[in-house]
Amino acid sequence: AVFAIRLAWSSRTWPLIHDAPLMHYIAWRIQHGAVPYRDVFDMNAPGPYLIHLLLLGTLGGGDLAWRIFDLGWLALTCWLLALYAWPVGAGPAAVAAALVAVYHLAGGVWLAGQRDFLLCAFLIGGAQ
Repeated sequence: AVFAIRLAWSSRTWPLIHDAPLMHYIAWRIQHGAVPYRDVFDMNAPGPYLIHLLLLGTLGGGDLAWRIFDLGWLALTCWLLALYAWPVGAGPAAVAAALVAVYHLAGGVWLAGQRDFLLCAFLIGGAQ
């Protein structure tokens, strides 16, 4: 857990790169009246647009907003995983959550806010 916290702290300056800026752009276009798949071409499902619209409307579109969102989503995912593993024991629940956090953060800026990572919280929540 200490290693995961150190990784999270060192990630606070990660920039907005990879797929996230594309999703931000499409969400921004939607905010300004564009219709996905008609006015803006993209092959993604509409779920990520909703998340990015929410983020742009609340925290903004900058790097820090994205880090706050990504780390918050990671905390939510780890919490849900710990709840899921809790019947096995507190130790395994803590280890599972810490391993997911370390895996996500050790992957570097490229894994920040990826759609498959965002989906994990919904999958774990659905498995409850």
